[in-house]
Amino acid sequence: MEEKYAKPSGALLDYFMALERITSNRPKVVPKKERITLNLVALEAGRKAGSIKSGRKEFAHLIVAIEEAAAVQDAPNKAARDKKRRDKEASQRVIDERNGALSREISLLYEVYQLKKKLADITGTNVFPLRSQDGSDKQA
Repeated sequence: MEEKYAKPSGALLDYFMALERITSNRPKVVPKKERITLNLVALEAGRKAGSIKSGRKEFAHLIVAIEEAAAVQDAPNKAARDKKRRDKEASQRVIDERNGALSREISLLYEVYQLKKKLADITGTNVFPLRSQDGSDKQA
């Protein structure tokens, strides 16, 4: 009967040692802070990329260990991605609210203009401008 956590030997031991170096951020061959994958572990162990085959049962424990290490490595990245997404959505909400407020203001200014024009037609006077020439809003 095969033991569940049999001690690895030979090439398998090299793979586990490579995984340990990668997870402790002390790789010898591959760059630091790379995403942990089967190929990265194989390259760090001095083997060719693709040498860890998921179909081979002798690699089953190694693949599980690599997937667990990758999940631990991705956890902070996932939190950062979620925060970035939430911040982007909040920013978009603020932009939409601002655009809505500007649209309402323009609409109200147009309505004021139309009412002043109608008032001028009724009273027979000239339409006074919304803004005076000197930039102040005072009307005489």
